Amino acid sequence: THFGIAANFTRYALDFCITDAQGRLYRTDGATPEDWYGFGTPILATGDGMVVEMHDGMADNRKGGPLPFDQAAVMKNLKLLLGNYVILDHGNGEYSLFAHLKQGSVLVKSGQRVARGARIGTMGMSGDAFLVHLHYQLQSGDGFDNEGWPAIFNDVQFATGNGWSTPAASAVDSGDIVRTAPMQDAR
Repeated sequence: THFGIAANFTRYALDFCITDAQGRLYRTDGATPEDWYGFGTPILATGDGMVVEMHDGMADNRKGGPLPFDQAAVMKNLKLLLGNYVILDHGNGEYSLFAHLKQGSVLVKSGQRVARGARIGTMGMSGDAFLVHLHYQLQSGDGFDNEGWPAIFNDVQFATGNGWSTPAASAVDSGDIVRTAPMQDAR
């Protein structure tokens, strides 16, 4: 409400992080984005769509460092919080937002059509990000005044006490440890 937004566009938003086998987020002390396991991980389109909007060029943050903008700047442009980002229109009122992408990594342009699985950028630490991650949300429009929706991911596996679950189409929730099911050998 501080920003005049009445909708809950982040209701089902997810922050995806990459870890090593022990659950660590970075190799050393994480002082630079390059220390983080997820930095530079390819980000793929979650479905066919058209790029409605994108931004690239904001520098990646440093762990514990200041953000590259102040509150006055954010009040003029809320999208600064997203850093480098891509918004896809999937049709039928479904839009995907991919935020905090690595500076210089966005590979698509506004108006471009992309297919599910196409690389659109890489994971970074831009905008209002204090760790390297992908902020993803599905929503009813391309702005902040739209509602967030739950996203269903194909071939997702969940960590269990006995290994990994059977691959399935499923929503993902906060705290879930997930992976994409490994591709089957075509031999």
